[in-house]
Amino acid sequence: MSKAIDLTAKLGGALQQPDRQTNALKSVEQTDAAFLERLRECFEGHDLAQNENKIREAARLSNALQRGKAKFLDNAIEMGRAILRAEKAFSRDEWRQFVENSPYLVGLKKSMLSKLRAVAQAVDSGKIDRKTCPNSFTTAYTIARLPDEKLAEVKRRGLLNPQMTRQELQSVIKENKQHPETDADILDRLTRKRERLYNELERVEDEISKITKR
Repeated sequence: MSKAIDLTAKLGGALQQPDRQTNALKSVEQTDAAFLERLRECFEGHDLAQNENKIREAARLSNALQRGKAKFLDNAIEMGRAILRAEKAFSRDEWRQFVENSPYLVGLKKSMLSKLRAVAQAVDSGKIDRKTCPNSFTTAYTIARLPDEKLAEVKRRGLLNPQMTRQELQSVIKENKQHPETDADILDRLTRKRERLYNELERVEDEISKITKR
């Protein structure tokens, strides 16, 4: 569920702030309520919290960044779909060789190819609804990798939305870690470990390449 609201209609008194601050917040046309709350917390007791122009500019900045993130995510999904199509067209050995040489061929590390692929696959399979998918690519990727039961918990709490933060997601993941690991949990943990090792291997290979070219 989107947290974007008409502040003129709904913000009056909601944040229970002094009149000058509330009036400044009311002047913002459309923005994310959670962002305004975080802004208030960060600048509590500061003059900025009572400055209408600065609050308006902060809201415009937030909205611009969210729109930029949404466009980036759309582009990332399209790249992921292209990866899935190519993977399907190539043989297994051909695809493995392509991925190994991806930094040279397409300028992307294989770890990034894996992330783009995962997000596109999650959206296209219906695991994540694009309308509620977080605009942050990192958060979207983390959700794409969640086991079904953890994702169901995120959805049940109504947390899945374009403005969802990584901190909100991590809080749910940490809570669920109190329960015994399932096979899906173990697979997720090992897959993430494998990606970290891939990244480390790429770093080592880059260093070796630099040394051999001297």
